[in-house]
Amino acid sequence: TGAKTLLARSKYKYRINDAINKQHEKFGSNWDQILSYEGKELKRRVDPFRTADLSSYLKIAPFIGGALYLGTLFIQQSIPELFIFAYPAAVFVLVIPVIYIVLTL
Repeated sequence: TGAKTLLARSKYKYRINDAINKQHEKFGSNWDQILSYEGKELKRRVDPFRTADLSSYLKIAPFIGGALYLGTLFIQQSIPELFIFAYPAAVFVLVIPVIYIVLTL
């Protein structure tokens, strides 16, 4: 059964390579653009919430959020008139890297 499986895999591999080559010939110079678009589309369907792209930021986000929380809490207690500016600024600092990563990758 192992030889049959190996033979079936090589047949599928040949069919896939043949189909790719036919598509490459069909699209010619537009192949790179189409491949790039399809790759992005596949990535979007597999990971719709971009967790793979955001994983490095999400590892440090709790620490950033904690520091921002403590900072805004300090401002709220010591300089309450600045709190209305500090809170939106803290949210902006926490969220803007996520927006940047989602829009650029």
